[in-house]
Parts: sequence; structure tokens; C-alpha cells
Amino acid sequence: MTARTFYAIVLSLAFTAPLALTAGCGREVSHTETDKTSSDGPSVHKETTVTQNPDGTINKTQQTETHNP
Repeated sequence: MTARTFYAIVLSLAFTAPLALTAGCGREVSHTETDKTSSDGPSVHKETTVTQNPDGTINKTQQTETHNP
């Protein structure tokens, strides 16, 4: 490996390493779960999760499950 190739690899890693560090998983800001059962039988389970990504954007995910007896 020549010195020029070695320096090119080192420089490319130096420029791409910060990008790899910032592209990670988001952290969970809040998580809420609720269960409601109606008097006539069906129950509803709602789950809400809010995450914040490393770039500052916020994602809100909601899931709803209905169980009928």
C-alpha cells in the first residue's frame, strides 16, 4: 500500500466517522399504555410512544388493539 493510498483512506474515514456517530437510534421521550373495557365486553389497548432522533426530529407512534370476547 502506498503512502498516498493510506492517506486517502485515513482522510475518508476522518470525514465519514462523525456521520456514523450521529446516525443512531432515537431515545424514548415518553411511553403511555391504556386499557379500557366496555360494559358490553370488548376491550381496547392503546399504546403511544414518542421518540426523539439524534437530529432533533420527534416521532409519535400509536398502536391500538381491540379484543372482542
